[in-house]
Amino acid sequence: MQQIKVLGARPHDVDYLTQLRLRTIHQHIRNAGTDLSYEEHELRARTRLECCSILSLGDRTVGMIKVVRAAGSWTIEQLQIEPEFQGRGIGTAVVRQIQREARASGVKLLLGVLKANPALRLYKRLGFEVLVEANGIVEMQSAA
Repeated sequence: MQQIKVLGARPHDVDYLTQLRLRTIHQHIRNAGTDLSYEEHELRARTRLECCSILSLGDRTVGMIKVVRAAGSWTIEQLQIEPEFQGRGIGTAVVRQIQREARASGVKLLLGVLKANPALRLYKRLGFEVLVEANGIVEMQSAA
């Protein structure tokens, strides 16, 4: 696989990030019983933009990751890969890199994922352990 480029998101990326949410996570959110408007997706895309990175392979934008880095722990808030690029190891490579960085920094790596989201299998495969499950959200911590 080509090397994945990771570039900090900027305000002009919000439209792309909103559209990506609609292509990747909107249906999972609906299946969990919530229906967000376009404006709500846009607000979530804009929130903590300084923690967001755009992922590219060659000249193609393939997704995003949002990692909030605090003193004792980091949280993967969002990871979205374009549908046509899912299943190619991109998410795996990006999460493994964040796991290595968190381990080297001596911090816990956390995330929350909808129980109905197929990404839950990815996180379990990458060594995340369930801390708690409530209201359809599974909170996890990396053991790797």
